[in-house]
Amino acid sequence: AVYMYKNGYSVLYIVVAYLIYFIFKVIISYPCGMVIARYGPKHGMFFANILMIPSLLFFLMLPEWTIWALVGHLIFYALSITMYDMAHLVSFSKVQSTQHAGRELGFMNIMDKIAKGLSPFIGGLMAWIFGPDVTIWVASVLFLASAVPLFLTAEPVKTRQKIRFHGFPWRQVWRSLRAEVAVGADVAGSTIL
Repeated sequence: AVYMYKNGYSVLYIVVAYLIYFIFKVIISYPCGMVIARYGPKHGMFFANILMIPSLLFFLMLPEWTIWALVGHLIFYALSITMYDMAHLVSFSKVQSTQHAGRELGFMNIMDKIAKGLSPFIGGLMAWIFGPDVTIWVASVLFLASAVPLFLTAEPVKTRQKIRFHGFPWRQVWRSLRAEVAVGADVAGSTIL
């Protein structure tokens, strides 16, 4: 959002772009889930990392290509983030040990919070020292490199599955679903602001 604002986009334009981004994420959630069900969560994370690279490159071209770069960025960014988040949750739904599930989930949450806290700081510091172009190129290389370890171990779940909603306990899930939507809207809104 800051990069877009610095390139002359109004606050209203940025808000509308993010609104379209989140609506698109809802639309692509089911197809991303089908890809993860077919190929597995590790492959889903690999696809997400690869999809992030054109997203970053389109974002780099934002000053020259204007709206077309923004559209390309938002499409690939939404695909990457949606695919990664779903694959991450599916992968972690298969804990290694039921006796140590709490410890595994706690460790994952701690690492997640550390990464979410340090990433913007490190990226911002790099952008301040070297410029946003260098930061985006470095991020692209890191996304490619981070995809390699995903193939060193086996998929944690059975692949070639089909997603079925028949028999899904919608009534039991409805309350937590509403709460998660509210939390997601709050986190997304406060992060962007």
